[in-house]
Parts: sequence; structure tokens; C-alpha cells
Amino acid sequence: MRPLVTTACALAAACSLLLSTAGAAGAAPAGPPAGSLPEGVARPQPLTPPVPATAVAERYAADRHVTVDEATRRLAIQDRANGLSVELREALGGAYAGTWFDEDDGNVVAATTDQAATEQAITEVLDRHGLEDDGTIVEVPSSRQDLEAAQADLDLLVTRRFGRGHAWTAIDLVRNRVVVGIGKDATADERALLDARRAAWAKGVADAPAGTPFPPVGDRDAAGRTRTVTIVLDELGGSAVAPPTGCSTTYKTCDPPLRGGTYMDDTHHACSVGYLGYWVNAGTKNPYAITAGHCMVGGSNHSWSAYDPVAGSTYVLGSPGTWRFGSSIGTSAPAVNRDIGIIQVPYTSHWTNTLAGWIAMWGWATSGWSTWQLTSQDIAVPGEYGCRTGASSNFTCGTVLYQSQTITVGPTDTGQYGDIGNMFSVTGACGIPGDSGGPFVDGGKALGIASAGSCAGGPFYYQHVYDAGAYFGVWVWL
Repeated sequence: MRPLVTTACALAAACSLLLSTAGAAGAAPAGPPAGSLPEGVARPQPLTPPVPATAVAERYAADRHVTVDEATRRLAIQDRANGLSVELREALGGAYAGTWFDEDDGNVVAATTDQAATEQAITEVLDRHGLEDDGTIVEVPSSRQDLEAAQADLDLLVTRRFGRGHAWTAIDLVRNRVVVGIGKDATADERALLDARRAAWAKGVADAPAGTPFPPVGDRDAAGRTRTVTIVLDELGGSAVAPPTGCSTTYKTCDPPLRGGTYMDDTHHACSVGYLGYWVNAGTKNPYAITAGHCMVGGSNHSWSAYDPVAGSTYVLGSPGTWRFGSSIGTSAPAVNRDIGIIQVPYTSHWTNTLAGWIAMWGWATSGWSTWQLTSQDIAVPGEYGCRTGASSNFTCGTVLYQSQTITVGPTDTGQYGDIGNMFSVTGACGIPGDSGGPFVDGGKALGIASAGSCAGGPFYYQHVYDAGAYFGVWVWL
């Protein structure tokens, strides 16, 4: 998949990067004198309410074909479930098999491999979140750990035996299985290889057929439980997408505080700010901008800037603190295959005059934009409904499909690919070049960072923003 910068992406069945090449000189167009407003720029709106809950419910109701009252009930359940998947995994240990929102009734589903032994623990966690009447417990054969181990084995198969961008893997929590998708560019031999391997799994064969030059995927875990491993020959979103061309002709920026979804560039590329974040050092919160790692490829020493339309000037944000794009890394980047970049914003910057966890939801209101205030961050789960925003397009909304997906993103404009893990895919919430790094949120809950995909069909891919804190130590400013 091509990244959402205007370089490119590639889904391990290749994904489009949402990055965008910056304009001629790379800087935002010159604005009017400070204090006056450029044509089409409105004064900042008051944050009352912080997130337009009624409007989100109306959007949900239209997308899911339910009443606004029912949509409001379901979105309230999503709000109360903040942090639920992390707590359940800690409480259930090896019996934890996933959490998601049921698309039929919007209720929370908690999966376990041993309901008798874990039901009380699950009930206690649901009660703490006020979900005692809105949660369901299901027993499934494979734990989340089983599925993750099977996916890791499948990733080796894909890496060693498939062309770049010809296949991908994902964990499908709802169906308790691991999925391998194959794209349109896959060869006949690659399709035959998957067909043969799928047949072996269906028969419960624990070892690969004699003479096959790829690692087998064990059908049983150490405790003897059967793993549910399913191969899907997926024709959507699986093939390489042509690199986006041209420049972003419209930029979307705000005055401070630095808001997610706004335009920034380093004179070579343009991306979207994902979130204002912070890293704590000696008790002090140091500001950072969180975005996609592929935005930084080939520009580790470049300084990023953003345009303040109220002041009428462009101001420096800062230089990349570090970044990770698959195996490509910035200085002191963690050894984890993610698509995350962080930009240190010094306290001397114009962009730290005001600090708050806000995002700009472009196209939401009649004025052309709405400011939403972030109140939490969490891990996106299947069935969760949310919306994205970015510097090149108006908001789009959709539903989380897979929670843990491994894809190949690339090539960037320097020809690099990144094998990216722990992505989540969303149907409906797509973006275009220049939207790379932008936020995906569930109301005031920060969930993801736009990475790759296309609005031409297939899902769109996001990095969990939780990984920015877990691996880089940078958390969303709330």
C-alpha cells in the first residue's frame, strides 16, 4: 500500500502512502499581515461541546441504518469501553481472546478460551466500566496469544515466499482466526502455494508437506488447543497502487494550539499532524507532534513547519525526534516494525504558546471545520466506529475491521518499503495523498495514525497511536 504522503505505500499486498509532495518551494503560501484573516479563514470556534455528539450519532445512524437514539446508545457504550481491552488482557492472561463491538447491536463482546474460569473476572471488569448490561462473554478455541503466534509464523511465510506487496496477514478477532490476504499482483505459483497450505490446515496437518521450502504453521499450541487459521484469497486492496502524483493544492491549518489533522511540511514533503503529544522528562511534559514514520524517510535532518492563518505566517514546528518505518529508523528509534514519527516542538516555538489536545475535523460543520477536544486514548477494537481527518481531504468515518494487521507499505519517493505490524484496518474512513499521519478518533478518544490505503476500494490502514506511547514514550496531550 502506498503511504499517505506523496511518496508512496504498499500493502503486504501493497498500500498507498498518504504523504504529499510539498509545493514548489515547499513552504505554505504567504499570508496577509498578522492580525487579519485570509479569505475563507474563520476565527477559532469555541469548544462547546468539545465533540459534536449529536452530529456523530447522526452520521453513525446513516452509516449503520439505525435510529439516532440507537446510535447515541451505541456510541455511549464505546465511550465507556475506553481502556477495556487492556484491562481484560491483564485480568485474563493467556485465556484472553479479544474484545470487539458487535455490529448487530453495538454491545461489547469479551472473548475467552475458558469461560467457566474467567467469567467472574470479565464481569468485574465490565462492571467497572458500567457495561454490566451491555456486554457479552463468548468462549472461543484460540487465545489472542495463539493467534499472534500463528500470525508471526505466517508473516515468515509471506516474507520468504511472496513478492513485495503480494500478500498480507491479519488477526480476525471476531471470527477467532488468522487471515492471509492475497492481492491481484500475486503470481499463479503464489496462489497455488496458499491453496496447498490451506488444504493442509483444513486436514489438521501439523507439518508442511514434504519438500515445501517454507516454515510450517503449527495447528496446535503448547496446551494442545487447535489454532483456527484461515486463509482468504482477498482481491480487494491487495495489489500495488500507483504512487500518488502532483502536489497538495489546498492546505489546512489553524492557529495554536497545534491541532491534529492540520498541514505541515519539511520543504520536501507534506503530511498531516496526527496529535500533539508529550514526553515526560524530570517531571516536565515536553511537547511533540505525532505523525506517520514514513513522512520522515529521507528527511531525518529536515525541519518541519506549519502555517498559522490567523497570524499570517509560517512557523517552525521542530525537527524529527525519531521515527520508525519498518526497518528504516531515525536516531535512537525503538526496534519495532511500526510507522510512527515524532517531532520535538520546543517551548520556544510559536506552536507551544497554547497547549491542548485538539483536532481539526475538516468539512464537519457549515463553516467548513470543527474543533474536537481529545479526552482519552485507547486501542481500536473491531466493530468500533470512528472518523479520520487530514490536511488534504474532509473527514470520513468508518468501522474498524481487523485490530492487528501486518502489511507492506511503500515505496516511498526514495524507493523504500516498510513491513509494518500492529496496524488496524477500517472500512469507510479513507484518505488521499497529504493525509498521512492524520488522526482517527472515536469522538474524543484518540485511536490511530493514518498510514496507507486508497479510496478506490478496500480498507484503509492506521497505526495504533497507543504504540507511540508504548514504544516511543510519547503520549497524546489531553
